[in-house]
Amino acid sequence: MSCCPDSRPRVRGEKLRLVNREFVRGDAPRAEEIALHQKFLTLLGQMEAAQAEGDESEMRRLRPLLERARKRWLKANLRVTRGR
Repeated sequence: MSCCPDSRPRVRGEKLRLVNREFVRGDAPRAEEIALHQKFLTLLGQMEAAQAEGDESEMRRLRPLLERARKRWLKANLRVTRGR
């Protein structure tokens, strides 16, 4: 055991518990929005690669996925920015 500056005895690990109590974990809606944005950007990159290669079948496959990912991300973004 050691003493804190306020002369209060401190048990081993007490500082860690205090930090954990004060630590604010990530906001779930914000984390979801970030994940959806990353998915959208990944699909966008795949679409751009397919366009650069001239791969029409890959572009047709990716187009609905890209649009769905964009809509889901924007919907989540509105929830986060409006605080819902």
